[in-house]
Amino acid sequence: MKGKIRCRRKGQKSQGGVFPASKDAPSAEQFGRMLRFGQCEVENIVSVESDTEESGSDTGSSDSTGSSDSTGSSGSDSTNPSLAQKDDTLQTNVVTFRTGDSAVLASHYDGTPNLWVGYITEICAESLDIDKVWVKVFWTWSGRDLQALIQSFDASEFAPYERAVSNYATIESASTLLDVKHMYEWDEQSLDPPELDFDTLFTRSTLSYARKVVNPKAAFEMCLPGKCRSPRGYNPFSAHQHDDTIMHFCPRITCRRWYHQICLLHWNKIDSSAVTHLADRGVRLLAVDPDDGQSCPLLAYYTDGSESNMMQVDDDEHPDVCSESDHQSNSGPGIPISAPEPSTPYPLDFVLAEMSRSDVIADLPPALICISQCPIVRRPGPAQDGWTPAGNVKEVVLARRLVYAAFEPDESINDNWSALNPQECCDRIGVSFRYATPYPPYWQRREKELETETWMYQPPVICPNCNAAI
Repeated sequence: MKGKIRCRRKGQKSQGGVFPASKDAPSAEQFGRMLRFGQCEVENIVSVESDTEESGSDTGSSDSTGSSDSTGSSGSDSTNPSLAQKDDTLQTNVVTFRTGDSAVLASHYDGTPNLWVGYITEICAESLDIDKVWVKVFWTWSGRDLQALIQSFDASEFAPYERAVSNYATIESASTLLDVKHMYEWDEQSLDPPELDFDTLFTRSTLSYARKVVNPKAAFEMCLPGKCRSPRGYNPFSAHQHDDTIMHFCPRITCRRWYHQICLLHWNKIDSSAVTHLADRGVRLLAVDPDDGQSCPLLAYYTDGSESNMMQVDDDEHPDVCSESDHQSNSGPGIPISAPEPSTPYPLDFVLAEMSRSDVIADLPPALICISQCPIVRRPGPAQDGWTPAGNVKEVVLARRLVYAAFEPDESINDNWSALNPQECCDRIGVSFRYATPYPPYWQRREKELETETWMYQPPVICPNCNAAI
């Protein structure tokens, strides 16, 4: 395999239809005999806006046609100011494509959500002729493309920029390549999902082209099997939002499943008044360890439910989430200054005080402690009021891991952590969320944001599989 080769884009688009091979593309046998390259550089002639006002605009209309070879002002027609201005704003833009890249290919859908995207697996040329460079592309399919291929497919289950990666490939001219566009992989069971915006290209499924099968199917391993009241798949940017779009996630390694809030409420998967706990709901949420099938060992005793006549505490009297006064005291979310009566569920500071461990979280930011005791939730649509389409799983899991790290005697978070840079800190606790370590500025910003965010205030639902608070 050689290093790289350069070709020049001629402005052509792929032919009509769904991902057809170029008309003059080589056969598979011919393609197999060509020289292989690790990358290619494509020269694009692009127009750049100029801040310079056109002169001579009163001389009349100008000829709208011009030579594509005119890339500078030195050879421009001085009698036609408009044409000279056009020549001055043309420049060559070189884009490098490598094998393994996800690339946008020219089509009639440029600039729309249905733009054509594929993975480049091979770059070949018969010689070093810059006009004869070919690439093998495995295509990705939008919901609209899939609906055209599979009659039973519902395109509304796909977000506008969502794609299914397929095993269908064609050989295309490298001159049809427009740009490199990263394709995010989203596993809905992941604790580290990508941060999705409306125009983020992402994939969470594959297409077997010959069998016309998309895998996994929409709603695969989601919600209550056989009981889900909303069997549609989750579309993070649905054009039609419904009452069933809020979902809760159980992060336990034995669960890792999203549930519709409306389904949990309908099937009575909520904290029962007949079951009482020593600890409040915030502690029970914190105890759900994302890296284990069991509760956090330090908190397990306080989170196991039992039949009792223990008085239930009103949410208004004893909130589970942080308030303005909690922020000022650095004692954690929903934690009163004085210890509660023994008949009420215990907040985190009281639980730790009973074990003589009150100091272990003293150096953690209040917002971090607050978030560690909140539910993991998501809803479709743009990020707003703390809600995100992929969910807050990454941030809540990070906060819990940091609290667990503080619980360990040999890993107590103290002033030494402030000397670590974000990478060292994340390596120490095994997370990739680099900008949200115990680094104070991040959590100070989150503390202010929590004052207006609404995602924390959710019904006290439980996981149907493990009965943990979620």
